[in-house]
Amino acid sequence: MIELIQTTLENATDDLRKLPYSDDCWTRFIMNLLSKLGQEKGYYVCATKADQANRNRGEWLYDMTWIKYDGTHPIDVGLVLECEWNTGPEEADRKFDKIEYDFQKLLLTRAELRCLICWPSTRQNAIDTIQSLIDQVQQFQKSECGDNYLFCVWRADKRLFEFCTYTYHPAEEN
Repeated sequence: MIELIQTTLENATDDLRKLPYSDDCWTRFIMNLLSKLGQEKGYYVCATKADQANRNRGEWLYDMTWIKYDGTHPIDVGLVLECEWNTGPEEADRKFDKIEYDFQKLLLTRAELRCLICWPSTRQNAIDTIQSLIDQVQQFQKSECGDNYLFCVWRADKRLFEFCTYTYHPAEEN
């Protein structure tokens, strides 16, 4: 699933670049793109800002959730996603606060893949942010071996996404 989402976002980069930049416009574009993908993979898709035709219902717990049901009972969650473009004029610390807030929602969930889309202010800020978030996964007592994370970072200088994946493996006990 990680490769599928990465490829989908990479293939959409040219179309994304053509859109006028606004948090709302870019979020709608990404949500529609990934909602369609989730439905194609057989998931019930809950998503904020996606067109009605591309989702089954609006936002539910996260900006996007891919769920499989048995009747009315959820039996699998393929994806939970949070999107924080975070491009306002706030100071870097304030931007991190917004990204961290969204990420901590992902930290608490059980899903095949937890995905964060963000736009840190600089490449170094992106590296520091992702490391800090990975540190939180490692410190969180409910993290389980095999928990998968995908960080999709928009690089404004290159006008493309860069990706970082992380799978939690607890430190070996002595």
